[in-house]
Amino acid sequence: MSSALLTATGSHYGLLDVNPDFSKTGNFHMYVSGSTSLFNYGDHGPNKFSTTANSMIFYGDHYNEPQYMLFQREQHDAAEPWSMFWYTPTVSGAFWDGAKLDQFFDNGLDQWASMRSSWTDSNALYVAVKAGKLQGHQTHNDLDDGDFVLDALGTRWAGELGS
Repeated sequence: MSSALLTATGSHYGLLDVNPDFSKTGNFHMYVSGSTSLFNYGDHGPNKFSTTANSMIFYGDHYNEPQYMLFQREQHDAAEPWSMFWYTPTVSGAFWDGAKLDQFFDNGLDQWASMRSSWTDSNALYVAVKAGKLQGHQTHNDLDDGDFVLDALGTRWAGELGS
């Protein structure tokens, strides 16, 4: 929506600035991606497919975070028509240069952490866990607290089946 507003009117009308942490969305997407697949907690099960994350290319450009663009370019869903609107061929490098292997996210209600042995090895060890309060959510939390995944040797050894 922000991209459409910028294209049509030249302004995003504050949508990209209203939450000071929104610029970190790309980091979350990078760290939720394990060595075999996404950390599938909540309504995202192993046999469910959602939309692409190609808006990360737009966010990377807007927030001057080239690692978002570089990460998304390497994903299996990157080659879809919408990505051509935001693709920037001048951005080069490796998204993992300088990227921490471990990351912790905390919004007060929920905490989420991921740890990995490598960004580039498809056989890498990847562990992610979700924790937090089971109250204070406006929609649903699906009792996702305590969910975890474990990837190693190119296989997902433990994870939730989703909804």
